[in-house]
Amino acid sequence: TAYASAKMAADVHNVVYQRLEDRTDIDTMGLQPGVSYVADDGTVLHYARIEDLDMEGMQVVSMPDKDMVSFAAGVHYNINWNVNPNTRYVSGEFRVSKGQTMRTSASVTPGDKSYWLGIMDNDGNAWYIERQGASSYNLPISTTNDYRVFVQNNYRDTTVLHATGYFVYEN
Repeated sequence: TAYASAKMAADVHNVVYQRLEDRTDIDTMGLQPGVSYVADDGTVLHYARIEDLDMEGMQVVSMPDKDMVSFAAGVHYNINWNVNPNTRYVSGEFRVSKGQTMRTSASVTPGDKSYWLGIMDNDGNAWYIERQGASSYNLPISTTNDYRVFVQNNYRDTTVLHATGYFVYEN
């Protein structure tokens, strides 16, 4: 049992970190709600008001920051969420300053199901990418604010998504 668990964790780790090699830096300056930005590598960053992410009956689950680790170079937070259908899981708030970079990565199973991975600020703005399987992105912060990371499951059937990963930002 221990070997199988360790092998599964190692496999997830390898998938996530192989995908990290293709990180994308996206400039948020000038984005308007409802507008999407396409990076040179084809990554699409969506920008919306938080209320526009809510579908009818959407549940929002706030997760505590018990796994946050602070290093001299930045802050690291692990994600390990089972996201029910029509639900958005949201991390606790953290302060990020203009000029810093948010790095977010997740591996979501089942790998053939879509999800939204993003951040939101206290002014009602949200930036997210829509992906399947593993994904990551780097987001330069253009405004000092309190931010939260989220994973959203838009399925209305019985699809539960398991998201593992992390976000990190510089000190």
